[in-house]
Amino acid sequence: MGPIVYTAIFGGYDKLRLPDVTEAEYVCLCDEQLNVREPWQQRLIKMQYAPRKQQRHCKAMVHEIFPDAAVSIWHGGNVWLTADPQELVALLGDRDIAVVRHDRRNCAYREADACIRLKKGDPQTIARQMARYRDEGYPARNGLCAAFLIVRRHTPQIKEFNELWWSEIDGGSVRDQISIDYCLWKLGIKPAIIPGGVYRGPCYRRNGGHHR
Repeated sequence: MGPIVYTAIFGGYDKLRLPDVTEAEYVCLCDEQLNVREPWQQRLIKMQYAPRKQQRHCKAMVHEIFPDAAVSIWHGGNVWLTADPQELVALLGDRDIAVVRHDRRNCAYREADACIRLKKGDPQTIARQMARYRDEGYPARNGLCAAFLIVRRHTPQIKEFNELWWSEIDGGSVRDQISIDYCLWKLGIKPAIIPGGVYRGPCYRRNGGHHR
């Protein structure tokens, strides 16, 4: 069984794009019927949170949404794949998670500062969260994942990572890029790297502009 490629669009925020390679299972999680084309399938989700937070829940808690899947590929609604999903899975090698490294910042603390400066998220919540990370010894300049594209094997350790990441989002800032590397560090997980930057790579493209 191949990987499940999935995304989530709530409140009509993004326009779903077609992948270049269609031989895979593609699932769009949404809160209303969308005008989607094959290979995308729709799955309606009962909203538990505001749209942005609901999207983060779907991103983090993939093992609950697809309990029978062995491997999943998450991408944001403004991303489309330009390569066979199996090429992304191959990038895992002997690792259980693969991510894109941010090519403009290399530090969760700098990302948090940018979120505050650009008014993306509650500044007090972000400041408290980052102060806790400092108290726990999380290092500066530890790299920064661009969390719009994630490949995961559904192993027990990745389930633990997913749940820790969601707890940070649920109890802290919805800006999930400030917490993903902390969670990997906390659990001693070394990710594989998907080549590319915040807008494009050999396997994907991403619309420009400031995404929420």
